[in-house]
Amino acid sequence: MKKSTHPSQRGFSLVELMVGITVALIGLLIITGVLINSSRQKQTTSSGADAQTAGSVAAYMLERDIRMAGFGVNFSSMLGCTIHGYDERSTPARSFSFTNNPIEIVAGSATTSDSLTITYGNADSGMGGPRLTQSHTGDDTNYKVDNRFGFHEGNVIVISEDGVDNDGDGIDDCTLAQVTGVPSASGQTDNIVHTSGNFTNVFGVSTPSRYNKPGGLGIPYTTKAKVYNLGDLPANKTFAIANGELTLIDSMRSTTAQSVAENIVFLRAQYGKDTNSDGTVDTFDQTAPSSANGWKQVTAIRFAIAARSHNRETEMVTATPLTLLPSITLPSGATIAAQTLALSDENRHYRYKVYSAFVPLRNQIWVPE
Repeated sequence: MKKSTHPSQRGFSLVELMVGITVALIGLLIITGVLINSSRQKQTTSSGADAQTAGSVAAYMLERDIRMAGFGVNFSSMLGCTIHGYDERSTPARSFSFTNNPIEIVAGSATTSDSLTITYGNADSGMGGPRLTQSHTGDDTNYKVDNRFGFHEGNVIVISEDGVDNDGDGIDDCTLAQVTGVPSASGQTDNIVHTSGNFTNVFGVSTPSRYNKPGGLGIPYTTKAKVYNLGDLPANKTFAIANGELTLIDSMRSTTAQSVAENIVFLRAQYGKDTNSDGTVDTFDQTAPSSANGWKQVTAIRFAIAARSHNRETEMVTATPLTLLPSITLPSGATIAAQTLALSDENRHYRYKVYSAFVPLRNQIWVPE
């Protein structure tokens, strides 16, 4: 049979086929490059958004708790004392203690984060504390007081007396307990019961007590001692940075750190102090006061947290150092230097967002006696 030589029936030559494959490969490379760049931009945007969300949430949580610092615990006789407690609902039950400062900064270094410990109560009654009308040996017998107004079952209380240093460390010792009864019978209306066992909460539900050690903590008090009501849910919260996360431990309830925000890599904080009582912050530092009068000078906190994206860029995308807290010129003309964080070359491959705030300590404007 004779082969057809009609032009429409001719196939591709080898040269034409190779040219077509080459053009297709070039197009594929271009499309692949566009997709890769688009994916990188998407990852950068997504990881940056995640870091910004985590940073804003972390900053909000810190600011909210800082504003509560000192509420119900900033009485002169209590400030700086070691509060001793016992948690019988832990597994196993445990003794614990903490220093009663409204807010305490544990300073890190130029490359390690600070931590913040914030203490406050949530009582809805008056701020004063009644006195004991009888000395107490530190056991689990009733406290007799001159006024029980505002106390109810479930309240957490602190007993404090100037000069009571039971362990001889030079720091006053306070006792934490929980109210399990306020008898109304004649001759019992001056008693505050704090025993291990159940109590009836405000909703009429039988609830196990938490902070009453059987037999008591053994710290004795005289009739000079006062009983302060911290409410049902006081807190002693420590915020810190660990493994790229903002963590929280509330020593009133746990010894285990819980993650509250991911992608948070640094925390820096400073006390704002009014040293001349003119109503204006005139210095910032990280030195914790050592007396009640010193705490009266602490009227604000400024802090900064650095959130980092989890996506590593191929190039260095962040300049060093990273500014955490800007420099401040005070009314006196003095300048507080900026707080910065030096980044290693590896860390500069990540993007950062810094959140900072100046928080007035509303509960430190006055410190009751």
